[in-house]
Amino acid sequence: MVSPASMDLALRGRTILVARDPDRVHGLTQRLSEQGAEVLVAPVTSTVPPPNVARLDAATRRLLDGHYRWVVITSVNTVVALVDSAARQGMGVDYVGRHPTRWAAVGVATRNALSEHGIQVDLVPGTHSATGLLAAFPSPRPDENTAVLFPQSGIASPLLTAGLTQRGWEPETVIAYHTSSCPLVASVRERIEDGTVDTVVLAAGSAVRSFAEQVGKELAPPIITIGAETARIAHNLGLAVAAVAEAPTDEAIADAVVSSLG
Repeated sequence: MVSPASMDLALRGRTILVARDPDRVHGLTQRLSEQGAEVLVAPVTSTVPPPNVARLDAATRRLLDGHYRWVVITSVNTVVALVDSAARQGMGVDYVGRHPTRWAAVGVATRNALSEHGIQVDLVPGTHSATGLLAAFPSPRPDENTAVLFPQSGIASPLLTAGLTQRGWEPETVIAYHTSSCPLVASVRERIEDGTVDTVVLAAGSAVRSFAEQVGKELAPPIITIGAETARIAHNLGLAVAAVAEAPTDEAIADAVVSSLG
């Protein structure tokens, strides 16, 4: 871990764009600002419900009835979608606490989001990625209920679903939300164009694609990604990856920023 003193020296006079929803980056922006950086916050993607929520609501009803042995959560956006779905049916997701349903979260942020709604998380992998979650996921016992609910983004990779199936589970995938591109605010785009943004934090492949499409690899500053898969997408699009955060936490992302700018 980078010491606070070294972080202060490294970030003074630097400008960092955090391309995420402002409501989800307060801890990170505070950490970076306190250590000398100018922090710009401007999302490049937004999330919207699926056009028809009937299938999601049907899966949520089965969840509330105790149909699933496991629920797999890989995004805070999924937690929001489940909470909204349960609310449409006059219940909170914490109602499932009455059933033997177990919950798996891909990382700390998803675990915390579930905890805020009264859900006890049973599995968080040491490596916060779909690959890490699959590696940590148990195999079903011979007499165990094998139904797994996997609500996900409309552009989710099939890796986790395929791996759970091979492990002997019966995952039911349902679209919880869609991710769409949203334009950078003009003032931030101008800062990128005049070369006064030192690095950009991008959390997901969808954000990388949107940023690359809007800015182009010629103008794009070096980027910080969260996870190897996001870094791979960035490389494929011709973006310069300065560092990869080891975990999707404020501390790990800040350390990655320092390693790239120090």
